[in-house]
Amino acid sequence: MSVKRLIGKASDALFSPVENSKGVTSFKSVKFYIVLVLYSVSTIFFVRDPFFQDRLGEFHLIQSSVILFSALVVMASLHWELLLFGRPSGANLVLQLTSLIPFMLFYARITGKSTIDATEEGSLLGKAFDWAQQGMAKLSGFSTPAWVTDILQNWQCTLLLVLFLLVLSVRYTKVKTGAVILLLVIPFFNTLTTGTERWYLAGAALSLFAGLALQFNHYARHIYFINIINALKERKEMDESFVRCVMRIMKKADEEGQIQENEVLDIVKNEYSSYPVAPGDIRLISGEIVRNMMNEFNLITIRLTGSGMMAEANSRLYNGDNMLTYVAILPRIVVLLLITVVFIISPLDVIPDALPFVGVLDDMALTVFSFMATKNALEAKHEK
Repeated sequence: MSVKRLIGKASDALFSPVENSKGVTSFKSVKFYIVLVLYSVSTIFFVRDPFFQDRLGEFHLIQSSVILFSALVVMASLHWELLLFGRPSGANLVLQLTSLIPFMLFYARITGKSTIDATEEGSLLGKAFDWAQQGMAKLSGFSTPAWVTDILQNWQCTLLLVLFLLVLSVRYTKVKTGAVILLLVIPFFNTLTTGTERWYLAGAALSLFAGLALQFNHYARHIYFINIINALKERKEMDESFVRCVMRIMKKADEEGQIQENEVLDIVKNEYSSYPVAPGDIRLISGEIVRNMMNEFNLITIRLTGSGMMAEANSRLYNGDNMLTYVAILPRIVVLLLITVVFIISPLDVIPDALPFVGVLDDMALTVFSFMATKNALEAKHEK
């Protein structure tokens, strides 16, 4: 039997068809139109919400650009970096782009000021910055860029954006997703329980998240399986038991995040049970399979723990050739570097610079975090 047929036979038996099991499959799918209607209904709720209306009852979106950019960063990461809502093409891409509108309004609703308050009021910190800005302009003729003013005046939203950038720099998808949900749930329930006109928010949020739930399809897992199969196809000869061992190990590593040495031994023992193999040879076969997976196919990485050897799937297996990933990653890197620079040169500090030794710790911590987050984002995309 050829290598391709062996891989196809084993993958059909061990890997469930991820792509078509959930989410929206095409423009012909009824689910596509249901999700599209839900996103439209959510947008209508927000447009009718008095929160976004001026004194004449007209819709105006004048919330901070930091808020709108934060919403774009979060949604772009979920759609095109983590690939939680299907393949970014065709019907799915249309829905992903459509969802950006209600999600931006949702984010502005739970984190920003109402249109009237944003027009007429400013925070104490924002007013202090205005006075400082006016004084600097009179003395030196220097005018602070509008985006710097926005970052400093809306420092609470900027801090929340930094938290999002922090959690999105983590390598593990489940940790990223859970942290993003937590950062959204806290201000949402706070707004829902303390704000006014909450029924508009409740209806809009229900429609938005119902649409996201119907569209949900972790497409990165599908890419994971495809990359494994493509890697195995590079070898011209292999037996069926070897292929099944590799695929079962990789399936376990995907489901649990890692696989222990004794679990690998159990898989190999089970797959080679029909062969006349001595018990002592099972460990040798397991070691050879793991070495091939690590060195030849580059499928796993090995680390040693107190309980023995632990294998993890190579993170590159979840990466596909998707140019939209840059839409999620590059703005995140740019804004993080800008926030870092503005924070370092601004007079605002978590720890006063006047304190010896410890006064620079906040600047150093943000600089180190910016470097690590940038490094992780670039490695996640370019690692091959």
